Amino acid sequence: ESVYGISRSQLEIGVRSSTLSTLVTILGERHPSTLLNYNVDAIDPNTVYDTIVDQKGFLFLSYLEKVVGSKKQFVKFLETSIQRFQYGVVDYQEWKSFFEQYFKGYVGVREIS
Repeated sequence: ESVYGISRSQLEIGVRSSTLSTLVTILGERHPSTLLNYNVDAIDPNTVYDTIVDQKGFLFLSYLEKVVGSKKQFVKFLETSIQRFQYGVVDYQEWKSFFEQYFKGYVGVREIS
């Protein structure tokens, strides 16, 4: 958004959402690559990093930024998150807890399941 503007950013979200939807339809909702939170013990993460993972990550972070409501605050959170977890592996639950604690009190954050 900062580089190309809001229109380009919205177009990118639409294209990526459509791509992800198509891939989920082709592979199925239960395919390991299509799950938001998959079991890393059952799957080698190096083999599932593909277009699906890229699309999910982009769309998920875009969604969270929208929920937070402040791009500046969300970027600050991402920087803090990178510093916090830079030398280790973080699982979904740990990162989610970190996110919820960081944005404690934000109305939209309480609604995320």
